[in-house]
Amino acid sequence: MAEALSLYQVKYSSNFTPPAPIIELKLENPVTAGKIDIEALLDTGFSGTIIIPIFIYEKIGLSIVESLEPAYAVTSMGFYSKLKKAKAYVEIPGVYRKLTYIYSSHIVKYPLLGRSILNDLDIRLNGPKQLVVVYREQ
Repeated sequence: MAEALSLYQVKYSSNFTPPAPIIELKLENPVTAGKIDIEALLDTGFSGTIIIPIFIYEKIGLSIVESLEPAYAVTSMGFYSKLKKAKAYVEIPGVYRKLTYIYSSHIVKYPLLGRSILNDLDIRLNGPKQLVVVYREQ
């Protein structure tokens, strides 16, 4: 059995009540190399990769690499919402980097990191210490 190596850890965000587990990410436009550092909530209820507010999408110029294929989300209230969809690099420094589709919508207020990326990672939540730890097998 391979030994797991802790490569990344971050404190829960106190911007939420109660404090919430987050991961700090880098997003990069694959054409212009425009980059931004963001915090994303871990959301096991979201089956996609990552969904970001529209201002982040526009800030790194993802409209130039936007997919013409339609994308939709079902909100927690059961409504359908049309999404913007573009390829971008998603990076957790030292742990993970992947070119994948990311999504955006005017109704999203805070970035959400979904199961399509979470399932690639070994993540441990230490609630009492309010700490997110990401491991990678050696």
